[in-house]
Amino acid sequence: MTVQFVLLYQAKSTLDVAALEAAREGAVKHGSMSAMQAGLARGLAPLYARQADATGVQSALLAAQSAVVKTVSIEIVSPQRP
Repeated sequence: MTVQFVLLYQAKSTLDVAALEAAREGAVKHGSMSAMQAGLARGLAPLYARQADATGVQSALLAAQSAVVKTVSIEIVSPQRP
């Protein structure tokens, strides 16, 4: 049970960092949706990693990008556009 809690907390922490990365990209790139999606994918990539080499990193990033494009909805809440 303790191991499951640790894994859950690690996944939550990764998601928190990914959301922060997406928000940062959106702030820097003037609310660009593609920039926010790229930032979110970079943050989520560790959840898709299966190998600790360059190929594993690349495949994890590609899998995260695919998942973000297919399943994630990003909503800009502030500032509101006219």
